[in-house]
Amino acid sequence: MRYEFIWESDKYLWVKFFGAIDGTDLNNATNGLYNDFRLDSLQGVLWDFSGVDRFDVTDIDAEEIAYTDFAASHYKRNMKAAFITQNPGLTKLTKLYIETMNGLSCPWENRLFDNVEEASRWSFR
Repeated sequence: MRYEFIWESDKYLWVKFFGAIDGTDLNNATNGLYNDFRLDSLQGVLWDFSGVDRFDVTDIDAEEIAYTDFAASHYKRNMKAAFITQNPGLTKLTKLYIETMNGLSCPWENRLFDNVEEASRWSFR
C-alpha cells in the first residue's frame, strides 16, 4: 500500500501517497474511501501527492477515476477535494481529472494546490 489515510475527524480525511504509485494505487485509495463508514459525514479530502517520487498513472486512469467519483456524487452530494502536487506530470493528470469532473457537471468542488497548508485551509474550512 503506497498511501495512508489520516482521518483529521469524521469530516476530514488526508490521503498521503508516497514512493512510486500507479492507477491501481489510486483506485484502491478511492475504493477504501467509499467503503469507509465515515463517508456519509465526510466533507473534505486532501489527496496529497507531495511524497510521490515516481508515478505510472495515465490519462485514462485519471478519467476513469473522474467517472467513478461522478457516479459517487449521486449518493454523496457535497464534497471538497484538494489535490496537492508540484510534479508537472501529476499536475497535468489532476487538471484532466478536474476538467472531466467539471464537464460532467459534478457537484463536488475540486482544486489543485502546491502545498498542504493552502489545501487544508480551503478544504477543511
